Amino acid sequence: MGLLATTNPGGAGKWRLEYSKYLTGFDVVLLPDNDDAGRQHAHHVAQCLRDNAASVRIVELGGLPEKGDVSDWIDGGASQSDFETLLDLCPPFEFGNTLDDPIPPQFSDEALALEFSSLHADKLRYVALWGKWVLWGATHWQREETLKAFDLARAVCRAASAQITDPKAIKLATGIASARTVAAVVSLARADRRHASTTEQWNSDDWLFNPQAPRDDA
Repeated sequence: MGLLATTNPGGAGKWRLEYSKYLTGFDVVLLPDNDDAGRQHAHHVAQCLRDNAASVRIVELGGLPEKGDVSDWIDGGASQSDFETLLDLCPPFEFGNTLDDPIPPQFSDEALALEFSSLHADKLRYVALWGKWVLWGATHWQREETLKAFDLARAVCRAASAQITDPKAIKLATGIASARTVAAVVSLARADRRHASTTEQWNSDDWLFNPQAPRDDA
């Protein structure tokens, strides 16, 4: 397509913060593989680029097979024009906190919680008065009763733990993947404004089946 592209050695989960300096000043477009590891990797790289790139977008390519990537997309007949159309429709990546806020240490509970919310803010809400998570399905919101939030936090912690390959840091890697860390991530995410929701935002009679809930006019 004649576009400048790169990748990082080792694949998903192997991005190092020092790589970010090579993209200073660029408008960066991240193209994740079509699986959870690829999407988590793209969000992690985006967060790492916040102080370097001029802008960051994550463009998910439609029609890919499971674990498919941009090469499969191009082999399927996609053109540069198709790519530019997707790019025009893609909003800039929203970072977990503002540039003026302190950035928590990598692999801390707070950093992992921000990563969790960055990945899942569009489909998870937490209602403190109910003590419940609410999950967006294909057509409506529904009360979450299967520990889905905990499972998604496990995936974030597993991906972070897998980035630590130094044998001397095995204790750190084990701690990140522990039940204690996963529980801390879920607990911190409950208070994130991207998840927090009040009972007044929900239709008390039919919110389970109302695609518009929570209502914008609540």
